[in-house]
Amino acid sequence: MSHTSNPYAQSGQWSGGSFWPQAGSTHSPTYGALPTSPIVSSPNVVTFQFNSSTSGSPLNASTVTDNTNMYFNVYTTIANGVRVTAFASPSEGSPFATVEWTDAKPVVTIRNRVPRQDATKWILFSHDRSTAALGVGPCFYFWTFQRGGAKLYKRSETNQSERLGKVYWSPTTHSLCLDLHVSLLQTPGNLEVFIVAAALIQAQVQL
Repeated sequence: MSHTSNPYAQSGQWSGGSFWPQAGSTHSPTYGALPTSPIVSSPNVVTFQFNSSTSGSPLNASTVTDNTNMYFNVYTTIANGVRVTAFASPSEGSPFATVEWTDAKPVVTIRNRVPRQDATKWILFSHDRSTAALGVGPCFYFWTFQRGGAKLYKRSETNQSERLGKVYWSPTTHSLCLDLHVSLLQTPGNLEVFIVAAALIQAQVQL
């Protein structure tokens, strides 16, 4: 499966758009929408925290692990009248990903993984807003939105669902957190993809 397509987009059962800013909206995306959930330690899970203590927003934050190693900077600016959120590695000068919050629909770009496209086609929500499909290279994932956060699953060839991650708010640090199974991190570029996806979901999902 190409990373530019989403199999659920052809089924007629999914709809983007209702979770995203309306045309003409001038305010920032809504933050703090996900319910809080306690952090569960696991040797197979790595937790990435959006450290936004200064700004209060995951879209202006640094992502760190439990050992406080910094992985990415996330910052939002205005460029040519458009609000743009950029994701960058501290060791690189240019962002590896951007989200342009246009009046019509947000546009996402992730270097070498997701070509510039409508973000509502990349993260495709179901009509009942309980799930969202996400294509990452040849793999297909989906998020389920439940009390306690958004859980990430992978659909296998046997049609079994394997839970691989979660997005939630930490009740102790009051920061957005992303848990990822170590198996996901073995593929180069996956971390960057799911960091962007977590920020997009938190910015727009209303649970």
